[in-house]
Amino acid sequence: MHPVLFYVGSWPVPSHEAFIFLGVVAATVVFWRQAERQGPFDERLLWIVAGTLFAGAVGAKLGTGWRYVTVTHDHSLAGILARGGRSI
Repeated sequence: MHPVLFYVGSWPVPSHEAFIFLGVVAATVVFWRQAERQGPFDERLLWIVAGTLFAGAVGAKLGTGWRYVTVTHDHSLAGILARGGRSI
C-alpha cells in the first residue's frame, strides 16, 4: 500500500486518512437521505451518530493500539493517538 495517495501542492494526502474520510462522507450521505425519506428529522439521531463515530474511533485505538506499541516500541500517548489503531 502507498502511504501517500497524492499531493495537493506540497501537502501529502495520506491514503488511509483519505479513504476514512470518503467512507464517512458516503455514510453521511446515505444517512441523510434515509433520514429525509423516513419523515420528520429528529435531532436526537445526530447525537446517536456522533456517539457512534466517537465510540468507533476510541474502540479502534484501544483494540489495536497495543500492536502499535509492540511493533514500534513507542509508548507515547501522542504516537498511539496519531499512528496507532488504524482499523475500520
